Amino acid sequence: MNELSNGLGADLVVDAVGQATWNLSFQLVTRYGRWVTAGALTGGDVTLSLPSLYSREVTVIGSTGGTRAELIKLLDLISKRRIKAPIHSKMGLDSVKEAFDTMFKAEDRVGKILLMP
Repeated sequence: MNELSNGLGADLVVDAVGQATWNLSFQLVTRYGRWVTAGALTGGDVTLSLPSLYSREVTVIGSTGGTRAELIKLLDLISKRRIKAPIHSKMGLDSVKEAFDTMFKAEDRVGKILLMP
């Protein structure tokens, strides 16, 4: 996973999945980084190594994800390529089951799964 950041880790990790990606998200956040947990689609019971958290001085933020206006602003920024949303894979609509399996079971998934018509 850290090949995306040349082994440096991410300054900001946003995890909306929950239990299934909790450990991976924590591994990806760099020292002094911020880790936003904004969902529990796969469960909410998780464990965390407190010494690892405070020795790396990671900030953990709980969030509902934002308002509708913030979503509109985010989509505007993405459309103008001011920020990039990572894409894990693109699949046809005939691959919906595979997309859901990947979304909830693939430990190496970073980014969104796009369903293409």
